[in-house]
Amino acid sequence: MPRQPQLRQPGDVAPELMDSMDAAKVAKAVAGLPEKHRAALNWCYVIDPRSKEASPGRACKKLGTSLQGLADLLRDARQMLINRGA
Repeated sequence: MPRQPQLRQPGDVAPELMDSMDAAKVAKAVAGLPEKHRAALNWCYVIDPRSKEASPGRACKKLGTSLQGLADLLRDARQMLINRGA
């Protein structure tokens, strides 16, 4: 039977492995995205997956979109970041 995937927690990555300049570049690029795209990325990558806010349904309701709309926002936000070189 395959093992359950382990959720990453803050502090799981050793500080010496993090590139603070790269993190600042990504943060700046994310801040420049349209509001709904920023919110979708925040929901996907920042919110604790064990919290109530992590529910895709809640995220959709908050953003006023469907599950497909949420997926589209994430896809488009990621592509915008790639296009901006982040």
